[in-house]
Amino acid sequence: MSAREPLLRVRELSVTFPSREGDVSAVDRLSLEVFPDEVLGIVGESGSGKSVTSLSILRVLPKRSRIDGGTIVFRDGDAEIEMAQSSADGPEVRSVRGRRISMIFQEPMSAFSPLHTIGNQIGEAVALHNLPPDLKRSARKAESRLQTLDLLRSVGMPNPEQLIDSYPHELSGGMRQRALIAMGLACHPDILIADEPTTALDVTLQSQIIALLSRLRREQGMSIIFVTHDLGVIAEIADRVLVMYLGREMETAPVDDLFHNPKHPYTKALMRSMPTISGPLVALVPIDGMTLPRAHCRTMRCPRADKCPGRPGTSGRLLSGWLTATRRDIR
Repeated sequence: MSAREPLLRVRELSVTFPSREGDVSAVDRLSLEVFPDEVLGIVGESGSGKSVTSLSILRVLPKRSRIDGGTIVFRDGDAEIEMAQSSADGPEVRSVRGRRISMIFQEPMSAFSPLHTIGNQIGEAVALHNLPPDLKRSARKAESRLQTLDLLRSVGMPNPEQLIDSYPHELSGGMRQRALIAMGLACHPDILIADEPTTALDVTLQSQIIALLSRLRREQGMSIIFVTHDLGVIAEIADRVLVMYLGREMETAPVDDLFHNPKHPYTKALMRSMPTISGPLVALVPIDGMTLPRAHCRTMRCPRADKCPGRPGTSGRLLSGWLTATRRDIR
């Protein structure tokens, strides 16, 4: 496989949730690529479809949702595994989920069962994916415990020999997050999806988790899809950034280009809404309105929506206006 061939390729993915008022499009014709040994940051406001995109890749969406179109292709050497149109419980998806692509879920307290120790839960993943099925029960238990201890050490868990028998509620938020990362790394995946892994942590713990993921990425040579609403975190860890709004891609760019020369008016609006810790004290510029689509425009909060060539009566969408907007500085 060439170094520039993507490990994961998503094309025109659409995910819909039914409701009493009609179908809600959570992801709308989204395309993205993840290359070997890179961190793709996915950033956007709450409700932009970031987490649904992550769940779609692993095919662990809620039962009431459905994939309406598109492809999700994972490259395994010279072979390609198409996951979007395969059964969520079929052998193709099961060969990838957990083993080749794993996920750190958003809330450690809800991701772990409160009735079992973290050692038992991480060990279950180890036994499922790493140990031969014909291994005797006693040997399986001993080996899964040894591998679990190694995983806890690798993520910097203090006193892993003691904490392996702890229940989730007995751990601090930072320790629970480290334990969840250890579970995600149980099979040494090619791609790790980290869904808001720093959101519930204070600034010091956020920095520690970012440093931990960066180190593990270098040591294990894996790619990371880092999902967050925090542009500051994205600036620290990502190589490329995908900006989402209402299920669609607004802009994808290398991280330095995105912060120093954003093209899309929505990206610029996000940048203006960020507080800074240097320079003169200036008032924040909030983005007006709510994250709700209009019939003609999913980016009605764009500052140039009223002057866009894609307004009602022309193309019916703002895509042509967005392309025009990328060629000039919109203030």
